[in-house]
Amino acid sequence: MKLNLKTQGFGFEVSTVELPKGYMEAKIGSFETMVMGYKGEWLDYQERYHTLIDAVNGHCKAITFVKELYEKEINEAKMR
Repeated sequence: MKLNLKTQGFGFEVSTVELPKGYMEAKIGSFETMVMGYKGEWLDYQERYHTLIDAVNGHCKAITFVKELYEKEINEAKMR
């Protein structure tokens, strides 16, 4: 089974996927989480993991990251 988590919220998409076997052989991680912004561009957010548990936990951490980013943007907009 290939891991392919996608969560959309707060105007972002959090994506965690299982990488091809070549990445595992290179020892840089078997899973990767990235965040896409509302304009379809990838944010400067990339985390890699060696285990499925770490990947799922990392996905949850990225969701928290986008929630906090969204809240920051809302608060800045209120101050203008």
